[in-house]
Amino acid sequence: MSKKQAEPMMTELLLEALRDCESLRGVGRATGVPQPCLSRFLAGKGSLRLDNADALARHFGIKVVRPRGRQRKGG
Repeated sequence: MSKKQAEPMMTELLLEALRDCESLRGVGRATGVPQPCLSRFLAGKGSLRLDNADALARHFGIKVVRPRGRQRKGG
């Protein structure tokens, strides 16, 4: 039996993208996410608000896809 590899979590993808970027200040300017917030997140000393995570995901081209077969509650 082979184990299916888990997909990376959004946090991991954002951290990887931030580690690879040239300038946190530039990312902050482009996304509207304050640079100190990015620094704390990258250092593991803070988390991101959902709107900031969305802005970063859009900036880096990260898409969230709902797994097939998963149903919404209530509908």
